Amino acid sequence: MDFELTEDQVMLRDMIRSFAQNEIEPVASGLEARHEYPRELLDKLAGLGVLGMSVPHEYGGIKTDYLSLMLTIEEISRALPSLAVILSVHCSLFCYAIDKYGKEPLKTQYLPRAAEGKILGAFSLSCLGAATAVQIEAKSQETKARIAETPDEHAQAAKIELETLFDQLESAKPSQWLRKVHAMKRLDQYQSVEFSVDGGGVPYCFKIWHIHPHSNVILIRKDSNILPHLRVGARLKMKYYSPGEAYPGGVRETTIKEITREEQGRFKGHCLVDLEPL
Repeated sequence: MDFELTEDQVMLRDMIRSFAQNEIEPVASGLEARHEYPRELLDKLAGLGVLGMSVPHEYGGIKTDYLSLMLTIEEISRALPSLAVILSVHCSLFCYAIDKYGKEPLKTQYLPRAAEGKILGAFSLSCLGAATAVQIEAKSQETKARIAETPDEHAQAAKIELETLFDQLESAKPSQWLRKVHAMKRLDQYQSVEFSVDGGGVPYCFKIWHIHPHSNVILIRKDSNILPHLRVGARLKMKYYSPGEAYPGGVRETTIKEITREEQGRFKGHCLVDLEPL
């Protein structure tokens, strides 16, 4: 096995190292201090083709080998680690996943713009328990990727087109915020649940909130495409997951007991869908 870098890999590494030293390092501390999204740096990286390193040529990318991508991420990490994370997620979790698993309409829709930096891919973690809730909705011959959990200012700055929804905390002083977190943890002994609508397709996955005793509530954005398919009294087969033995897992027929729209408080803009496993 040859562990030496190829000539092309060395040239790429040196080019990115020079870019990091001349373009990233002089502004890195200021960006961090201001909590500013590095939009201009991403535009410059797009101009170098870096945002298309996992996108095939036919979709406007430069599709390099994985070692070249890792060398690029490593060199950028030296100057600004947060920028390297943005690049890593965009190239691997977003572009690579669409290229490998997406159908042609999805590739055509997203990959050319992703390679040019017109859109950026991301993933989202809930702030408590760091549990991901990725939804993928299949519609006709087109697949739209969705991430279930809240848009923050960085996501908007990145012009992310994937629907995002985070667990929202009202703005508060640090001491108030800590009390809110502790209160949330007491409620956060949850399972997750997944189910499909319209007779099949790729399932949606949601975190379950035990907001009240004996309640199993999922949060759905009021403008979500799935909401019109849910109605009070409907029965769906849902697959439950549990972190322990407190709740039984497996597939269970479930009734939708109640759907409540929240217009204020931390769930503002969402519908609370109360589930009752039978």
